[in-house]
Amino acid sequence: MEPSGSAMFAPENRAHMESSFRAFLARPENRPLVEEQQRLEVAGALALQEQEREARLREQVLALPPEDQRRLKPVLQHSVLRRLLQSLTNSGRDDGTAAPGSSNSGGPPPLAEWVENPRVMVMLSQAARALRKGELSEQELEQLLLGQLRGRDGKLRPEAATPAGSDGGSEAAGDWGVASGGAGGEGQLDAVLPNRVVLPSHLLVEALNEHLAERRAGGAAYRAGDAPRALEHYRCAVAVVEFVRGASREEQAEVARCLARALWCEAAARMALEEWGAAIAACSRALAALRSGGGGGAVDAGHQLQQRAAAESLDAELEARVLLRRAKAHLARHEHPVGAC
Repeated sequence: MEPSGSAMFAPENRAHMESSFRAFLARPENRPLVEEQQRLEVAGALALQEQEREARLREQVLALPPEDQRRLKPVLQHSVLRRLLQSLTNSGRDDGTAAPGSSNSGGPPPLAEWVENPRVMVMLSQAARALRKGELSEQELEQLLLGQLRGRDGKLRPEAATPAGSDGGSEAAGDWGVASGGAGGEGQLDAVLPNRVVLPSHLLVEALNEHLAERRAGGAAYRAGDAPRALEHYRCAVAVVEFVRGASREEQAEVARCLARALWCEAAARMALEEWGAAIAACSRALAALRSGGGGGAVDAGHQLQQRAAAESLDAELEARVLLRRAKAHLARHEHPVGAC
């Protein structure tokens, strides 16, 4: 006889109850109810995981300096970009190396490590703009961005966003593995992560305005005596304009002038930090931009001389200022040689 009343909950009747419940679940007429309950449980577990990831991301964002939090605000408004940041900060390393600031050897890199990379911030900012304008779907964007932020070993790393030979913001845009003007996904990627891509006028204006805002912020920090912060803003300004090209010769000339001005400012900040070699390199790149119409890449001295003979400077006054700053950096480097102290 089956137990009834309070007796059915006695420990000795537990096996019978479990057997009866399994038989109940196995009935064909109850299968839709069981499947629905399973879906609810899975959805609840996924929602809980999402809440935990959001909480971890929020904690990392709040740990950033206020200015970095403001820079991330437009990015955090899009769920796909929040998920991307979660992937970046939660991607464990299986090579046995510990990320800076992590408490365990397999910990993820801190969010600050990504935010401090100017190219990563340019990518995220332009991705947020593309989503806002409906130029890409969230799914397409997520896959494209993850592909760009993976290193050669397939792992997510901040340095994967920086081409080889670059210092993360003061080197010319390198090969991102994406061909400009491609079809399908590559063509869509150009609108978000341009590899010196030709922009229509309205998008070019936005990019130049973004560069100008960074340059002005750098100028304010420089005048306040905060050279490291000024350098960070100037590098961001350089990172914005070195990605783009104008659709016409006139627009491209303006891009080149903006790049040269940003590099000229970067050189000033590096001189304030006594980084003489980097200041000289920034001035040389500014001259290359002015003389080549915005090539902006690092070219050898012989090529620069050929370009100088073949073309007029886009801005003779700015070129003179750049030459003067580079000369001062050369003099300072000889006056303060490395290792003299």
